[in-house]
Amino acid sequence: MKTEKVHSKTRAVCPSCREIVNASIVEMEGKIYIKKNCVVHGVSYALTCSDADWYQESTNYVKPGQSPLGLSIKEYKNCPDSCGLCPEHQQHTCLPVIEILSGCDMDCPICLKDFDKSFQMTKDEFRDILRRLKAYEKDLSVINLSGGEPTLHPELEEFLKIAAQENINQVTVSTNGVQLLKHKRLRQVFRETGSIASLQFDGFQPRTYELLRGENLLDQKKEIMAALEEDGVKYSLVATVAKNINDHEITDIVDFFFSSKALSLMFQPATFTGRAASNDFDPDTLRITIPDLVKEIEKNENVKKGDFNPIPCSHYSCFAVSYYLMSKGDPADSRKELAPDGVRFSMQTPLGSATPSPNMATGVDAFLMHPEGNVPSMQVNFNSPEQRGHRNVVDSPDFQAGPVAPGLSSDDGKYVNMKDLLGRENFINIHTNRTYPGLDEEGFSIIQERIFGLWSASDSSDVSKNVLKRIRGIFNQLNLDCFSSKDVFEQGSKSMKSIFIHQFMDIHTLDIARLKKCCNHYALADGRIIPICAQNVFFQ
Repeated sequence: MKTEKVHSKTRAVCPSCREIVNASIVEMEGKIYIKKNCVVHGVSYALTCSDADWYQESTNYVKPGQSPLGLSIKEYKNCPDSCGLCPEHQQHTCLPVIEILSGCDMDCPICLKDFDKSFQMTKDEFRDILRRLKAYEKDLSVINLSGGEPTLHPELEEFLKIAAQENINQVTVSTNGVQLLKHKRLRQVFRETGSIASLQFDGFQPRTYELLRGENLLDQKKEIMAALEEDGVKYSLVATVAKNINDHEITDIVDFFFSSKALSLMFQPATFTGRAASNDFDPDTLRITIPDLVKEIEKNENVKKGDFNPIPCSHYSCFAVSYYLMSKGDPADSRKELAPDGVRFSMQTPLGSATPSPNMATGVDAFLMHPEGNVPSMQVNFNSPEQRGHRNVVDSPDFQAGPVAPGLSSDDGKYVNMKDLLGRENFINIHTNRTYPGLDEEGFSIIQERIFGLWSASDSSDVSKNVLKRIRGIFNQLNLDCFSSKDVFEQGSKSMKSIFIHQFMDIHTLDIARLKKCCNHYALADGRIIPICAQNVFFQ
C-alpha cells in the first residue's frame, strides 16, 4: 500500500457525477496528486505535479493577494455558483481574457473550448467590458482577445482601436494564424495597432499536428510566420504539450525560440476540457506537469537549473516563468531557420520604468554617458533626505558588491536570467499581484534600485559590461522624467525574452483553492469575471 502524505485539504470535482466533493492534496512516491472522496463513486486520484520537491519549493512563492476594487457578485453562496468574481475570491485580475466570438475555422481535437451556444460580441459590449475592468482594477495594461478564432470577427479592427482609446497598453490575440496568412490587410491592422499575435505553434513534426490539430500544419505555420515577419507584425509562440505526443520536442522549441525574434514562448500542458474532454484522449497517459517541462527546457544552453519559479500573483501550481535579458548583440539581427526555407520572428516582453528621484537621475545621466555602460566609483546614496526614505541599495541584503549571482559575470553567454540580475526577493516582489512585472511605478522602483546598485559597484564587481550596456540602451530610449508603462513595455521588450508555463485545470485536477487564487479571468459580456478554469470546467 502506498504511503500518502497530506499537504492540504481542499474541495474538488468528482469526475463521474461532477459534484463538488471533499479532497486533499497528497504526496505519493515523490509526486503530488489531488485525492477526491465522493460518497457515491468513491476515491479518485489525479496527478497535479510530477515532482514533490518542485511542489514544496513552489509554496515559498506564496504572497498575499490583492482584492479587486469592485465585484460583480456581492454575496457568496457557494463555489462555483457564486463565480463572478465573488467576495471569497482572493486575487484581482492580472490578465483578462475576452472571448469575442465562438466561431473557429479549425476543429482541433485538443482544443479546451467547446461552446454550447454561438455568440459574437458587439463593439458596445467590448467597450463596456473594458470600462468595467478599469473600474475594478487599479491598472489595466494588457488584455488578451480569444475565442473561437478572434481573427474571424468582422469588427476586430474596431475592437483593437477601442482598446487603444481606452488606454490599454498591449493587446494580444490568440490565433491559429490562418486568417493572418490569408489577408494582408489584417496583418496591416496588427502592425498599425501594435497588437501581438499569440500564435499556436506545437512543434516541428507532422505527427504532432495530426494528433493535436487534426492535420499536418507545419508548412502552414512556416508560411504564417514568414508573412508576419515580412509585414512587421509582432508575435509570440504558444505550444500545447501532451506527454507521448510532443514532449520530446520541448527542447527543440526552446532552442528555436532563443535563436529567433519571437516575443515570448508559452507552454500549455494539455488540459482535458472542451473538445479535448469529448475526444478519445486518455488524461492519465497524456498528462504532463510543470516540472516535466522545466526539466526539458533546462536542456537549452541559455537556461540553468533554478531559473524558473511560480508567479506569486497566482496560485503556485498554476504558472512558472523565467525572464531573460539579452546581454549582447542586436535582437533585430537574431535569426534562425525553422526548416530549409526558414522563418524569422519578432519578440516583446515587458520590463518597466519609474520616475527617478534627483540623486537617481544623476546616476542615470552618468551611466548613459559612459561608453562602457558602467560608472566607475559612482555611489548612489538612497538614504539622503531628497530620497524620502529610499534604502541604500549597496547596503541591501539583496545586493552585494563584488562577485554577483551566477550568470551575470560572463560575457560569453548571450542571455542573463532576470532573477539573477534582480535577486530572488526583488524578482518575487515585482511579480506579486501582477502577471507582467515592472509595468507599474512601484514594481520598477525595485528594478531601478537593484540596477543602480549594480552600476555603482560595477568597477569592483564582475558584472558583465554587456549586461550594463544593454540596460543603458533601454534607459536611453525612455523618458525617465515621466513614467509610461506603454513605453517601458515597448522598449524593455526589445532586449528581453520570456518563457511561461501555464497549467490549466480540468475536471480531474480542479482544485477550488487554486480557483480562489486565480488571476487570469474571462471577462464576460453579462458583467461577470470568471476564473479561466472555472469557466472551462463548469460553464461552457
